Amino acid sequence: MRGVRSWLVAAAAAAMVVAMPGAASATDGFAPLDRPGPALSVPKKQLDAALTCNGPLTGLAKDPVLLVPGTTVTPEPNFSWNYQRAFTSMGIRWCAVTLPFDATGDIQVAAEYVVHSLRTMNRKSGREVDVVGWSQGGMVPRWALRFWPDTRKTVDDVVGLSPSNHGTVLSDVTCGDCNPAFHQQASQSQFLEALNSGAETFAGIDYTVAYTTTDEVVVPNLGPAASSALRTGNGVIA
Repeated sequence: MRGVRSWLVAAAAAAMVVAMPGAASATDGFAPLDRPGPALSVPKKQLDAALTCNGPLTGLAKDPVLLVPGTTVTPEPNFSWNYQRAFTSMGIRWCAVTLPFDATGDIQVAAEYVVHSLRTMNRKSGREVDVVGWSQGGMVPRWALRFWPDTRKTVDDVVGLSPSNHGTVLSDVTCGDCNPAFHQQASQSQFLEALNSGAETFAGIDYTVAYTTTDEVVVPNLGPAASSALRTGNGVIA
């Protein structure tokens, strides 16, 4: 959704928008990019209950937006005072997904909630979905796109607000008895190696990454190798 993406970038004062599309690298022993994703392990009833929308998804004139919260928070504190209000005033249908354990559990499981949300919103609306996520919420949709290839055709735009696309060195040096999501977001984790294997972006999807060089959690966020920046694949950032 071009209007939503432009509004988000304009609203992110002092943010940097970085695009680095390129050729995909080898998958380094991980699943091929086109391998169909596994069956979802979370019961459908739980997945359905985790998705809330500000109205019906039928008869829409604009693409709906999926809001994905960051680590330790639910959609209410993350989005109720900003993007939900803004999208409602713009006449844009939005849905928000609540990730298990306030997004502190296994991100691989959290991604199943995103997969189900994308499929549900696309099926009910008959339209592609625009994804907006903060921190982990800007990264976990990429796990869905990487390992459930069918979701790629359901998505138009992915907007990451200071996303932990390449983790944070803070978790590398401080994580002893951390929760699963903190461990997985360590910059040297096998989770992130898998996430970024093969390609970080996919053709047909527009990506926007907004972040600041002074981020205190997703670090380092400097230069072309900034943690939030996307580096490979055939996706487009406008």
